Amino acid sequence: MPFGVIQIIATCGGAWLATWLKRKSPVLILLCIPPIAGIVILMVVGRGDSNRGVLLLGYYVSSGNAKHVTF
Repeated sequence: MPFGVIQIIATCGGAWLATWLKRKSPVLILLCIPPIAGIVILMVVGRGDSNRGVLLLGYYVSSGNAKHVTF
């Protein structure tokens, strides 16, 4: 999963939405939900071999949107 594409979409989409709504705070709160969900997945799911896909999903969700908070 290409992190750069996800970050560009999240950053540009978030900037557009914040400009359209003329409010940054709700957009930033909305964009913080996926990384929090990813961290919760990483903390809750077990470390067995059968959970590798779920753990990888949690990793991608938590780290793919990390840069958008700086806009």
